[in-house]
Amino acid sequence: AVAIQNDTTKQFHFFESTKKNRFHPPSYLKRNSIADFDKFTSHKKTVAFLVIKNDTIIYENYAKKYKKESLLPSFSVSKSFVSALIGIAVQEGYIKNIDEPITNYLPQLKDENLKKVTIRNVLDMQAGFKFGENYFNPFSEVAKYYYGRDLKKFITKLKAKETPGKKFKYQSVNTQVLSFIIENATKKPIHQYLEEKLWQPMQMEYPATWNVDDKGTIKAFCCINSTARDFAKLGRLYNQHGNWNGQQLISKNWVDSTLYFNKDLNDFAYSNHWWHTVNELPYSDSALAHLTQPYTIKKNRKGNPTSIIFPSGDSFARGVLGQHIYINPKKNIIIVRMGKGFGFTKWRKLFRTIAREN
Repeated sequence: AVAIQNDTTKQFHFFESTKKNRFHPPSYLKRNSIADFDKFTSHKKTVAFLVIKNDTIIYENYAKKYKKESLLPSFSVSKSFVSALIGIAVQEGYIKNIDEPITNYLPQLKDENLKKVTIRNVLDMQAGFKFGENYFNPFSEVAKYYYGRDLKKFITKLKAKETPGKKFKYQSVNTQVLSFIIENATKKPIHQYLEEKLWQPMQMEYPATWNVDDKGTIKAFCCINSTARDFAKLGRLYNQHGNWNGQQLISKNWVDSTLYFNKDLNDFAYSNHWWHTVNELPYSDSALAHLTQPYTIKKNRKGNPTSIIFPSGDSFARGVLGQHIYINPKKNIIIVRMGKGFGFTKWRKLFRTIAREN
């Protein structure tokens, strides 16, 4: 792994609430005192759970052997950091715009069909690459990426399979492609760009690490290791429209187009490497007439409309084993959950309820 250094002279600390009853555990849990919620999270393979409102930590709990200084694996939560770096590279002029073909920045791609794939397609996981995302198959491409020895060599063999921009398909290779675009455009290693543009400006409390392959290439699709409090700062940056204490680290347009995107929702409500929770209403003409935001219409097998789905305003970065940075910009709430297993809990329902009730 390579180190991502923080600036020890400039650190941002969230306030810590002194009021014991400031946090309200989700009302739908049968046992919902704070002590019960501590047990609930620890039984669900959680190692860190953090709730922050208006820059104040209203709930924080760690499993045994873990503490606030512990570096925790984020897995695919890292993808949302890479997305932020693309936004910064656009802002700084290294990337002209995200509707450019990826081959403008990656001449090493050999498949001619990849010239049709844009950076936007890659950000939205609609690139149509030939790539298997099966975490339980040791021979799938994602396993080769995770355990492989030479990511740069793998990328040269990348092929197109489907028409780009048509279909959402979650594939980790998308993020690796974005990282190589950043490195080729900025002429800097991605971990250095992260350190300069986000880690130090966001006044992280601790250094982080980022895992590499055998050749020293960053595994951009996963594997930033940091503390729960420092992970929460990415949520704070997006809640504040890319502004960090008066300094615009990412353009407001980039953050707003990520969180309040104005294109039709795909099935998974995913854009710019962030996930979104959705609201669902029974289908009716009157409900449609009152909607002022993008929506998609769900249909039954006969093709008849059944419901209307639209963004709720909450978004999240997500990683395998249930890692999350969840944000509710309206209420300025950030929730971080890091675990050593999924815990078989509907985490998004839990987060959404916490955000609504606090």
